[in-house]
Amino acid sequence: MKGRNWHERNKPQHHGAKDSTMARPRDVTQMLRDIGTAQLSPQERQHTLERLEEQAVSIMSTFTPLDIARSLNHYGKMRQTPGRAVLEGMQHQALCRLQDFDAQSLTMAIHAFGKLGIRPTLPGLLEGLERTAVAMMGEFQAQGVANTLWGYASLSHRPGSGLLPALSTRALAVMPGFTPQAIANTLWSYARLGVPPPP
Repeated sequence: MKGRNWHERNKPQHHGAKDSTMARPRDVTQMLRDIGTAQLSPQERQHTLERLEEQAVSIMSTFTPLDIARSLNHYGKMRQTPGRAVLEGMQHQALCRLQDFDAQSLTMAIHAFGKLGIRPTLPGLLEGLERTAVAMMGEFQAQGVANTLWGYASLSHRPGSGLLPALSTRALAVMPGFTPQAIANTLWSYARLGVPPPP
């Protein structure tokens, strides 16, 4: 699988004793959140992100789908495009772990891609996310439906693999859970995608 090949190419090189300071995925997501709220100059932020991304790439094979989704979400909140290596790594790891996504991590990841304005470029990833979403649509809550539609609409990309009708059907089922903001975002998403909302 292409994801495994990527991890082999980017396997960390250890020299001598094991590096006890090696970050864990939750350390990376925590640092991304902290960077987003810290009062840093643009130069300081970029330097800190570059150092953090080096560690993230070296341990990417240990990232869970939730780690990936949270990382993308923090980048989105910062309005900061991930570095090429870490973005490529997250896409490959997501493809390797498609079967491990749950509704929370899936909707968060799609929403984050939309916020960043980045359409997944790894062949098979977007289609895999769509098939996974359809398979677990019964677990989607109202906010997840709204976030997924918004993510695709923000990318000006109409979801395939039967995802759009599945989202419409699920939206009707969880309608009582929609907040006014979620309703507004959902209606905007349908308009942006050029399709009518569910009746």
